[in-house]
Amino acid sequence: MIVDALRLYDQECLSNPKTGERGDCTRACVRTLAQCDLEDLPHPVARDGGWNDDFYEALEAAGLVLNFCRCRDGIDYSPLPRVVAAGGPTVRTDPEKGNVTHMVIWDRVAERCLHDPHPSRAGLLSVESFYWLERLEVAA
Repeated sequence: MIVDALRLYDQECLSNPKTGERGDCTRACVRTLAQCDLEDLPHPVARDGGWNDDFYEALEAAGLVLNFCRCRDGIDYSPLPRVVAAGGPTVRTDPEKGNVTHMVIWDRVAERCLHDPHPSRAGLLSVESFYWLERLEVAA
């Protein structure tokens, strides 16, 4: 089974709407896809709620790039790796904001969650996007 061969990483921080802290499910999923700690990988979300450029720069320094695509009907996703990160709404809801956007490790072929890095292990309500890592080519 695929999940038995993977080193799985969990979130180190959880979302807290009262303090404005964002969960780091993306960082946990990237570590799982990379199959290494990436110890110096910054939190992927900046304080203003946008993506943190330092996160992407740290990935590039590690020789990795994080790719993204939205899931749409009629698209052939077979060129993507079998194991990807999947993003979408989760069953954990915030009364003020509604569904929380979350990321899990996903078996694209079996169409199932392999690992939810959140302690609840609740998974996703639906898959809206795929994320995968590729190695960067280093110029000689």
